[in-house]
Amino acid sequence: MKKNIGIIGGGKLGTCLAKKLKYKKLLTGITASTKERSKKLAKIFQIPSMDNTSLIKNSSIILLTVPDRLINEIAVSLSKNNLHLDGKTFLHCSGAMGVAALKPLKEKGANIGSLHPLQTFANMDTSLKDVYMAIDGDSEAQKNAYELAETLEGVPFHVPSEERALYHATACICSNYAVAIEYIAQELMSRWMPYNDKEAGWNALKPMFRATANNLLNSNLAERPLTGPISRGDKNTIEKHLKQLPPELFTLYRELGITSLKAALSNKTINKETAQEIENILK
Repeated sequence: MKKNIGIIGGGKLGTCLAKKLKYKKLLTGITASTKERSKKLAKIFQIPSMDNTSLIKNSSIILLTVPDRLINEIAVSLSKNNLHLDGKTFLHCSGAMGVAALKPLKEKGANIGSLHPLQTFANMDTSLKDVYMAIDGDSEAQKNAYELAETLEGVPFHVPSEERALYHATACICSNYAVAIEYIAQELMSRWMPYNDKEAGWNALKPMFRATANNLLNSNLAERPLTGPISRGDKNTIEKHLKQLPPELFTLYRELGITSLKAALSNKTINKETAQEIENILK
């Protein structure tokens, strides 16, 4: 890739991308919400300190790594700055938003699109290698986004604007709701720990969770590592679960159980007749 890239947004994603682009000798500049923060980042990455106007003037691709609620606000603000935007490409990095938020820049001659790495970012050292990156936008923006994703050693794929919310919900189920499920298990397990210690409850579950996570990571399909009573067709155990679960968890347990039935059928560890019997119990 032979284009200069600037970043507006100095959070975890912005600094992670900045570090990778600096290594590739593609980083023009990075700005943050304050001048002080922008100067600090410029010093960290050993690049000139600049504001949004100078960053745009010196960059052919501009990444907006800001919170979703600010994307349109920034686009409107930049469109009023009398900047020459013809040939510039703006890519926001939101997973949930379409490209319409950047329309004010399009009206000023810019190409607009999005590039969202399907990854959680703890810090600027988060790896992007083999991370799938959802792209969208006009033809030129998509071309640049594809090239940028490959430069970052990621895997580009297209998600249209009208399906971005569904795509983002999918990512939330994978990451955020996995945490929510383990939180529920921790709350239940702490019942048998001294003084109802939640930390001890989570420590008790960690080896099982770690083994499950490793099995998932080493599997070609998510359903393959499924174990437990549903995978075995153990109806009696499921009935016992339902008798002792707190009432507020009935719906969650049943819905997850029905989904587990589909996984077990896919794995062919149970037959359709057994699956129907277990579904009747769950319902």
